[in-house]
Amino acid sequence: MITVLKKYWLLILIVFIAINFLGFYLIKTSPDFLDIYEHAEPEEVIQKFKTKENIYSIFFGFLFILDCWLIVFIPYLIIREVFKPKILKSSKK
Repeated sequence: MITVLKKYWLLILIVFIAINFLGFYLIKTSPDFLDIYEHAEPEEVIQKFKTKENIYSIFFGFLFILDCWLIVFIPYLIIREVFKPKILKSSKK
């Protein structure tokens, strides 16, 4: 996996930024579902909004997990690169 990141890190970063911008756009434009439920009359409309709310929730959960993973993974890569020369020097002795 590290070799894939080394080869395509810029593309992965661009895709990650695009997904985050899409998520923030959806957060900004998402309707207030509680207000919609209050004013919705037919059961089909309420069901449609519940389905849409579930899709938004799944996407936001995925985005949150992806962001947390990146917050943990980037320091791991940095720490690994910082300590890698020290490990190589100590193993040569």
